[in-house]
Amino acid sequence: EAGTDRMGQKLYRLYGNRGHGRFSAPETRLVDGDHDAEGEDGYVCKKTTVYNQSADVFSVAMTFFFLASATFPYHGEGSANAQKMVAAGRRPATNSKCIQAMDGETTDVSQLLASCWHAKPYRRPKAKDVVERLQHVQHAIRLQKRSPSGSSPDTHRHLGI
Repeated sequence: EAGTDRMGQKLYRLYGNRGHGRFSAPETRLVDGDHDAEGEDGYVCKKTTVYNQSADVFSVAMTFFFLASATFPYHGEGSANAQKMVAAGRRPATNSKCIQAMDGETTDVSQLLASCWHAKPYRRPKAKDVVERLQHVQHAIRLQKRSPSGSSPDTHRHLGI
């Protein structure tokens, strides 16, 4: 633990680049030269980075993007280049058919993803708010599925609903 941020959320200390860079928030990634690949456990970090739960919100949104679009974030890019794109503020395009099918009058999944991927961690929504919004999306899709003019069966099959 590394104290609290200005919003009162607990801060945690991360030792080295852990996890999959395509799904990780930029604040959890160390810049080149901040780590050393030698050590007892095979990985020793010269520096640490501090983050809070908003990093998890970023990662959950990347995971949701992957599941909804059936495409890895930054598909076609090498791992190192993908991490540089995250650090530079570039985010995946949310124009896949499935994500667009979830965008509607009362749901805006693209906007939710964009807010979860905000460059400033304190501007990202809280996890409980993301869950509530996704439950709203799920409810809206189920209602749409019952409607004769609802979205395509392919969208529902892809979402597993």
